[in-house]
Amino acid sequence: MQVVGNDEVINESVVSTLFGRVQYDVESLISKALNLADDILVTISASQVLRDVGEHEAFTDLLKLVKYLVSEFVMTLSVGSYVNGLASEISELMSRKLRFSSVDENVLRDFLIELIYLRGRIAEGSVSCRDVDALVRMMSHVFGIDIGGSRVLKRILKSCNPGLALQAGLLSLILFVGGIDGVNYV
Repeated sequence: MQVVGNDEVINESVVSTLFGRVQYDVESLISKALNLADDILVTISASQVLRDVGEHEAFTDLLKLVKYLVSEFVMTLSVGSYVNGLASEISELMSRKLRFSSVDENVLRDFLIELIYLRGRIAEGSVSCRDVDALVRMMSHVFGIDIGGSRVLKRILKSCNPGLALQAGLLSLILFVGGIDGVNYV
């Protein structure tokens, strides 16, 4: 035991148990997100093939699964940050959407891993402005979003807020697949 003040006593095993639990929660969050990312990549790849060969009904059916997986991914990584106007601005500026265009699987994998990486760093409290900048610029590259045309994205970069950068990345993924769980954005 360690004496903290005159009357406060903290049991070191309680502190280590709490720290261990937080560490476990972060590890399980990352593990779940990595599994979902793999599922998203496989499903998007299959859906792009179906779309490209003209199997529109099968593509539409598989797109529902993609949207579900993305919604689970977003719920796993979200930190609850939000900026008014972010979704509509990204939607207007985004030039790539799954229904109409393809995205390189490796580039998308790197983006999903970057989202997971940033979420882990947020949980650890060790995020830098470089992490925020890297995610926003990668998002811009993957989905064809002009950062210069976005007041909100420029504000996120300037504020160096990792929660808002993560939210922007997750929103761009949602918009790329056309919405989540019955809500469509085309």
